[in-house]
Amino acid sequence: MVEFPRLEWSFAYPCPDIDALTEYSIVVLDYELGDSSGADIAKDLISRYPEVRVCILTGHDREKVSAEVPELPAEQVLSKTDLDDVCNRLKALLLKWQVGT
Repeated sequence: MVEFPRLEWSFAYPCPDIDALTEYSIVVLDYELGDSSGADIAKDLISRYPEVRVCILTGHDREKVSAEVPELPAEQVLSKTDLDDVCNRLKALLLKWQVGT
């Protein structure tokens, strides 16, 4: 059995400075962020802080978003259309990252 650390959620709009996001092990970004794009923030975060895990939550086509952020594995682009699927995918990613595979 895998034990998860306590999860802490933080919602910020507009998105805080990239450096502030490094306080979290996992950052879930919405694709549409008003003046900025979750894809742009994800690229910057991944390039500057590769140890931080990033997921993008989107109502757009997942393949389009994946193509925009090739550094981000497709499994880390989550569709808003099925929240059960989002929860299951996040759980699978948390397990994967916790086990270290």
